[in-house]
Amino acid sequence: MSLTKTPITEKSIIVNTSTLKTREEYVCWLDMMGTKSNMSDSFEKSTNFMLRFHSAVFSVVKKRDNVRFYPVMDGVYITCPNAQSMKTTIKEIMTKLSIIFVEESSCFHKFIIRGALAYGAIAHGISVDDDICDSLAGQDYLNYLLFGMPIILAHMSERYAAPYGVYIHESARKVKEFQGRHLLIYDKTTKTEMLQKLITYFEWCKKYNNYLELEPIKIDQYKQLVTEYYTDIRK
Repeated sequence: MSLTKTPITEKSIIVNTSTLKTREEYVCWLDMMGTKSNMSDSFEKSTNFMLRFHSAVFSVVKKRDNVRFYPVMDGVYITCPNAQSMKTTIKEIMTKLSIIFVEESSCFHKFIIRGALAYGAIAHGISVDDDICDSLAGQDYLNYLLFGMPIILAHMSERYAAPYGVYIHESARKVKEFQGRHLLIYDKTTKTEMLQKLITYFEWCKKYNNYLELEPIKIDQYKQLVTEYYTDIRK
């Protein structure tokens, strides 16, 4: 049997990024931990978690003109060119989410968030025009696209963050803007309460680690991150 080639009738997709405009911005990645496990356990539970997470994020970012956001199922990328605006946005979002965590009495119905912040040249999908990619220019699809190395830096750095904390990548550590490895989000009283609640939560996780499919060593690492983040290391 002979095989015949099917002629290509579609117009070739031509992309020219030489004129794509970039600018220096902060990129924050916020991630819901354990989504794979939650989804495999319960559709209702995982959906509830994601909707509460995105509701908290949207309630903050919708009020800010210089902040853009890119939801990704169990996470969100947030961009902003201004350090103070980004700092305020992150703190407000994380405060809302921490309240949800604290007020939920059942560990089974709690979810954990953490994130990371990076800085550098990015381009938003909405800046793509006919000269760059005529097959997408003017399409709503572009509203969901974001390009640039800070996206990767923020995503990869998240693993260094404590639960309900935000790690600051080296690219974002700037004098009078962001300093240190971790963003200081909570006041002293809140830090004390979060420390207690998180330690209790991870002790519960360890008790049911087989059901939750969490390795005990990983739980201990989370507890150590929590202890360090919510305790003043400078004392």
